[in-house]
Amino acid sequence: MIDIDVNAACSRIYYDNKETKNKKQIHNLILMTAVNEVWDDHPPEYTTFLRWIRKWPKDELPPDKIIRPWDESWGNDPVRIRTLSVLSDVTRNVCKQKESEYPGLEFQGFTDRVCSWACKLSAFFELTLQYECKVLIHFAHTFAEDERYAKTMKTTLPLDSGGPFMLMRWHHRNQEPEVTVVDTPPIKERPWRGSATWRYTWRDEKVMEDMVALHISRQTGADVVGATGVITNQSAGGE
Repeated sequence: MIDIDVNAACSRIYYDNKETKNKKQIHNLILMTAVNEVWDDHPPEYTTFLRWIRKWPKDELPPDKIIRPWDESWGNDPVRIRTLSVLSDVTRNVCKQKESEYPGLEFQGFTDRVCSWACKLSAFFELTLQYECKVLIHFAHTFAEDERYAKTMKTTLPLDSGGPFMLMRWHHRNQEPEVTVVDTPPIKERPWRGSATWRYTWRDEKVMEDMVALHISRQTGADVVGATGVITNQSAGGE
């Protein structure tokens, strides 16, 4: 069983899916998540969920600005320039490979928030390895999404779950055999970020390519084809 703050977990699921405008559908997703993840506490009834929504912050952050490669806002720091230029090249290649699955997919740049997190996390990765670059791109988007959620919902994220948890599992991947022996199922739906599937998506390079494409498609508003459970046509940073 997962010992979880149910209110916080529900607020995150709501935040990630509120563009659907269908609160009943979001509540059903919460119920499925609670079953799949075996929450220690019961999920709320629908009427309770509606009461929680009314109490959660309503303000929205403005969309994050997309920074085109080699924009002057990259700055002059050689390490930052190397990190962002390498990740931009890897992402551009992934987008070309995945264009048939994501019509209109085009890499225009990372958001300023993703750029910041990519540079902060880069020391955990070897940028000469394309696979590790893809994992870093996924982590940078994940931390950026988490930061937007925390600012929007006026909360903090626990260090033992979400992005920090996933990052530490990555960091210890060669020290803890049990971390890498469990197979990661193919991603047919974007896994909820608290799930075991989501925490270990980095095990499979093909899955990482899908995640990079998903991040960019959601960032630029390209239509997503063949990836169920993903909300399309979203503005930059609005995940």
